[in-house]
Amino acid sequence: MNPNVPSNVCCANFVSAVLEKNGLLKKGEHTDSVSQLDATLRGKGWKSVSMANAKPGDVVIMKRGGVSHTEIVAKNENGKITLVGSNNRNADGSQRITYDSSTWWHSKVSGILTPP
Repeated sequence: MNPNVPSNVCCANFVSAVLEKNGLLKKGEHTDSVSQLDATLRGKGWKSVSMANAKPGDVVIMKRGGVSHTEIVAKNENGKITLVGSNNRNADGSQRITYDSSTWWHSKVSGILTPP
């Protein structure tokens, strides 16, 4: 991960690092921006899929107002999706890597991207 990213806004930094570590992003494609990550993945041929077809490793892009967020699908058990990402969970507002299986994020999804 890029150590220069503030600890309260590092979701794209985390997702980029995971994708890079797994050979899905080149080193120069790492980004700390959700919008840039979205554009980069689409430019590499990643396609949108429905929540029903989401699978582990797919990238979820969420937008609400002017705020964007991204996480990775950890599992999809008959439509019950669990995400993993860098989330604002610490008392001071900083982020830590957590799993999320709640549905609060469903209405904020602007895309679930799967690799080509």
